[in-house]
Amino acid sequence: MLRRERLLDAMAQRLDRTITVISAGAGFGKSTLIEQTRDHPSSAGHVRFVHHRIQPIDIDGSDLAESLAAQIDAIAREVRQDQEGFADDVSLADRLWHLSPHYVTVVIDDIPLI
Repeated sequence: MLRRERLLDAMAQRLDRTITVISAGAGFGKSTLIEQTRDHPSSAGHVRFVHHRIQPIDIDGSDLAESLAAQIDAIAREVRQDQEGFADDVSLADRLWHLSPHYVTVVIDDIPLI
């Protein structure tokens, strides 16, 4: 597996930004880069990842929203030691906001399919 150190260094700096977008065509190694980022010392052990791969059936975004909400709730239960998670009417953005100061990387793979 090819390691792209320059891109991994750029990904390590994502923690200083509000949003980082990785966009390229199929086969350019986006998913591989995310996998390597998970294992990179800048992430390992203190950055949690939320990952959803878009499927052709995700036309209305409801599967995406449910997947992200469930994963964010699981992180909240872990870091806040909160068994309840968030109420259903709390937006995804607010759920992430309430996890601060913990670092969470949200990956939405194959977004052009929506």
